[in-house]
Amino acid sequence: MSMRALSVLWIVASSAAISVGTSAVITIIIGDDLYTQSANPKLIVITGITGIATGITGLVTSYYTPLIKTSKKIKRILSKAKMVEAEDNYRDDIKRDYFLERITANVNVVIKDLIILENLVRKYIDNCLPKNWQTVRYFADRSRKQIEELEHEIVLDFAQIVDLVHSRSLIERSRTYNLYFSLYLCYEILRISPEYDEHLLVNLRKDLSAHIAQLDNMLVLLEQEKEN
Repeated sequence: MSMRALSVLWIVASSAAISVGTSAVITIIIGDDLYTQSANPKLIVITGITGIATGITGLVTSYYTPLIKTSKKIKRILSKAKMVEAEDNYRDDIKRDYFLERITANVNVVIKDLIILENLVRKYIDNCLPKNWQTVRYFADRSRKQIEELEHEIVLDFAQIVDLVHSRSLIERSRTYNLYFSLYLCYEILRISPEYDEHLLVNLRKDLSAHIAQLDNMLVLLEQEKEN
């Protein structure tokens, strides 16, 4: 039998008990001689009051029992919802940390290549080794190919967690300028003829140094994000 049907039965039975009890008490009060002669008036009053009390208890029980059960059901649903939310947050944290580690590793590789390039350009300017600009161009071309792949991975990795990252500054640092300027510098090394434009070569070295500092700052933001 369903809870709704049981509740209806409780209400009907309780109402009947109240009705009978009330009728018995009223009968004694108005002094129905036929009824009082055939039964003990005190017993009738006690029985009537008991019936009324039983009926009221039944009505109260039938009213509050579904509410209590409904309240417990709501609590169970909310508890399950909180557990699901906690599991989702846990999975999001794992996903975010995984991609942050990948991004950090790739940025470190880019920085390492740029540091080598900056050193090679600086030594060329200072008339140290390498004396042949082709050596610088060779490493720049090799770095360009590697950085191009890494930059592509970094962009895709950030896209996976952009909604999970707390730091807006980190997202801004990952925009096109920071990611693709490394490639631009490599292309500049491949394009330039240093013997004809020493001033451009000096500016190129400064740009390499400044960009390395920007990527270092990006690493700091990545570490802070992982701590969050």
